[in-house]
Amino acid sequence: NRQFPVDLFGRMDQRPNNYRRPFPMKNLLIRLSLLLGLLASVFANEFTVKSFAPIANDLAARRFERIDVNDIPCAIIKIRTDIPQPFVFDANLGIEGDVEYKDNNEIWVYVSDGERQLTIARDGFITLHYPLPMSINKSMVYSLVLTAKEHKLSVVIISDPPDAEKFIDGKSMGTGNSFEIEMGQRQLELRKTGFHTYTENIVIDEQHKLFQIPQLTEIEPVMVTLKSQPAGADIFINNVLEGKTNKQLFKFPGEYSLRISKSNFETIDKSVQVTDSGDNSWTFKLVKSTAILTIKTTPADAEIFINGDHKSIKTLELAPGRYRIEVKQAGWEAANRTITLVKGQDQTQSFLLIRKTGKLQLVVEPMEARVVLKQGSRTIDSWAGSKYKKGLPVGDYSLQFSLTGYQAETRTIAIAENKTSTLDISLKQQPVAGSSNRPGSQGTMLTDIDGNTYQTVQIGNQTWMAENLRVTHYRDGTAIPNVTDNTAWENLSTGAYCYYDNYSSNGDIYGALYNWFAVANDHNIAPEGWHVPTDAEWKTLEMAWISQSEADDARGSGTNKGSKLAGNAELWRNGALESNSEFGTSGFRALPGGYRHCSYGGYGSMGDYGYFWSATEYSSTTAWYRSLGYGSSAVTRGSTNKSYGFSIRLVRD
Repeated sequence: NRQFPVDLFGRMDQRPNNYRRPFPMKNLLIRLSLLLGLLASVFANEFTVKSFAPIANDLAARRFERIDVNDIPCAIIKIRTDIPQPFVFDANLGIEGDVEYKDNNEIWVYVSDGERQLTIARDGFITLHYPLPMSINKSMVYSLVLTAKEHKLSVVIISDPPDAEKFIDGKSMGTGNSFEIEMGQRQLELRKTGFHTYTENIVIDEQHKLFQIPQLTEIEPVMVTLKSQPAGADIFINNVLEGKTNKQLFKFPGEYSLRISKSNFETIDKSVQVTDSGDNSWTFKLVKSTAILTIKTTPADAEIFINGDHKSIKTLELAPGRYRIEVKQAGWEAANRTITLVKGQDQTQSFLLIRKTGKLQLVVEPMEARVVLKQGSRTIDSWAGSKYKKGLPVGDYSLQFSLTGYQAETRTIAIAENKTSTLDISLKQQPVAGSSNRPGSQGTMLTDIDGNTYQTVQIGNQTWMAENLRVTHYRDGTAIPNVTDNTAWENLSTGAYCYYDNYSSNGDIYGALYNWFAVANDHNIAPEGWHVPTDAEWKTLEMAWISQSEADDARGSGTNKGSKLAGNAELWRNGALESNSEFGTSGFRALPGGYRHCSYGGYGSMGDYGYFWSATEYSSTTAWYRSLGYGSSAVTRGSTNKSYGFSIRLVRD
């Protein structure tokens, strides 16, 4: 019987007699190298195979075919490993050709059909003779996952302070003192807030399993100041809420993750370095991530919808974007527009709704009959005689007719949109005639130089305009400047006019607003036969209902006097003025035209207050005026800066 030789790895050569594979010098050198590596690594690391399995449907052995010395196609073992290259490989039947190291860290080893063992060697590792767990078939592909065998020891690390966090090779091991750590040379770090980091290179083996670390050196905290504009932003340091700006706090030197966050402002995230000396102070200017949208409406109580949602307030803070604004009010034409808000850029949007109106054509006899127009319990207007009245809000109205010596009557009428409602009435005489001395009888029409016509009213011995002046030229034809710019308005010392919010449509309802310089202008703002009333003439008007002493009072005089002088209830905000039973009974019909401010040119109080100039100076910079407000039934007498924009009523010479 033929004796099989023993190879360099101590294996019995079991190949048959007719095996024709030569034993070249290259294989001899490889085996000598493996032997030397084996001797040098007796106490080195060890390999371990995590898995070995065939790879179904992998055709690499067929596409990149190699043939062994017996002309039989080889199989491929694809090796994946986290151990750095290079390796030395061998097998019982030998390795066919060179080992291929692929770019994806995969190693291809070609072995013969029927191979039973793979030998793997590397410097620093004990050579592994790995018995293949299955028969290797030609032209097949197999996967082998290779890693280093762990050699861990129980290690005790004692620190002062004891709760310092331990790191091995940069990996946190926790704050305890007993750990399972891989043998070999390792880098040890100890960290604790408020202490300097301790670093040491250590060797872990059977003789070195206990480490006593010197006491960590403590660090002194330093003052940190954090401010923001605006203040009140949340401060997060390393994701922990530390309070709100502006704030001072103590921190240990080092690098921190800082976040400054405030609602409706952009969040600031940055890394800050706190030093043990120098200025540890930071101030942040926050940038608005929203914009303020202010909506002004006429009428003031109109409903507001933004993107279909009803809003109960008119000043809103919104995110940037496009918004659809709708303004609605019963009896008014709805208005809408789409706007774009840009962060940090506030906007004001004004909506002037148009009344849904109709017309009233009234013929009454006798022509001196007193007419009071009401809607529900509110008095809308009053006059004497027949009237063609335009611009009446749609709805149901009542008309009360009275004249001394005639029987009083009440009729109802419906005003429809864009329709003319007609009513003819003839009052019946009473057997006994009465007196007609009371204030409030209507006078003739007044026409200004622009062709505007105004109702007038007789109160006592005076004849007054029953509407606010809206003329734009002086009596001699000289134009009154229309000043819209706010800065230009506040710097004026000559006559000028404007319309509320610079909308001429407001002038159609409330008349124009004039500074006092237009009142006192030599060109004369009133038509021939008329003039701006003096303070004394205002008192005469008021004394149709009150005493001289009350008229002289600048604090708000005359119970019901303001309600009597006011008119057009639908234009007034609900309050004591409009709800008084005497509202509108004088025929004066004062309106809440608001004002324009003397110092910054802004507009205010339309729908709430009416202000009227007198021609009388109080000082070189101020003049007397009268005002009515929705919250009181009285009239206020006062003096103010001549640069204010107020309404004007005229009285006959």
